[in-house]
Amino acid sequence: MQTNQVGTETLKSTFRLVKAEKGLPFLGGLYNGYSITIMREIPFALIQFPLYEWGKKVWSRYEEKDEISPIKAALVGSISGGIAAAFTTPLDVVKTRLMIGKDNSGYVYKGAVDVVSRISTFESPKVFLSGIEPRVMWISIGGFGYFGEYESFKSILP
Repeated sequence: MQTNQVGTETLKSTFRLVKAEKGLPFLGGLYNGYSITIMREIPFALIQFPLYEWGKKVWSRYEEKDEISPIKAALVGSISGGIAAAFTTPLDVVKTRLMIGKDNSGYVYKGAVDVVSRISTFESPKVFLSGIEPRVMWISIGGFGYFGEYESFKSILP
């Protein structure tokens, strides 16, 4: 959705693009944008984990207990992950564009600042929120599972 491509052809076109631009072996081309991925993950974690811990603390105070159940922690994790996903979607759009390497007109991006500039100048600020709904949905589902399992195992380990 972030690259305006849909359907099963997206994966095939990605491999063709990497092969054409990077040659074989093209595995290194699949790591294009690794540094921007790290730059997306740091703010994501700085939002998600404090929200998660804060949410657990608020819920436990409300229930007047020391800790909340794993299922409640999973719900808090789901919400905190969804919020973090929403706030970091613009960084995810920039990451995706850098990983693709060029826009629909064939312009080759020169870096993250160039992506932001091109989107701001030639597209719309709304583009920075492309794919926000599925991103929030999937990360919320993942957060529910991850934090639910984490708290479940934490409660049974010595």
